[in-house]
Amino acid sequence: GWGGVRDALAAGYRPGFLATGNSHDGRPGTSRWGGNSGGLAGILWTARSREGLHDALRRRAIYGTTGPRALVDFAVDGAPMGSQVPVAARHVLRFRVVDSRPIADVTVVRDGQDWRTVEAPSGWQELVDLEPSPSSYYLRASLAGGHMAWSSPVYVGPTPAVPPPASPPPP
Repeated sequence: GWGGVRDALAAGYRPGFLATGNSHDGRPGTSRWGGNSGGLAGILWTARSREGLHDALRRRAIYGTTGPRALVDFAVDGAPMGSQVPVAARHVLRFRVVDSRPIADVTVVRDGQDWRTVEAPSGWQELVDLEPSPSSYYLRASLAGGHMAWSSPVYVGPTPAVPPPASPPPP
């Protein structure tokens, strides 16, 4: 069945991750009805122009939150989120998650499975994977108030041949 991003990654797709809300009241990241339903997309771009924005989206230099205006920055072997890196004997993962309130934890997800969790991270963190394989890594951060943030993955290894996307089953 169609199960979302983990199934897409397992099938060899290489998407970027972002979030969005369903509010139409001009207040991004909030919900008209309250609760945690207002998502935000974060975009790491260097050139403040339409071309710079499009470039960041093509590079998958994007992340999402369930509403907080948090900063998520993630790299593997110096390659930023959304990138593809070759398989190596070891991979160095660096990340930081910044929010106005304390961060509960940040989990690195490797190949769809929780790999390492850092409790209450502050500033830049570094982890080393000594058993890498063709895979993907991304961050999942637990923020204050039950909110979450996700980085786009960094992909390791060659781009797989991927079949055309299947439509999700009807509801």
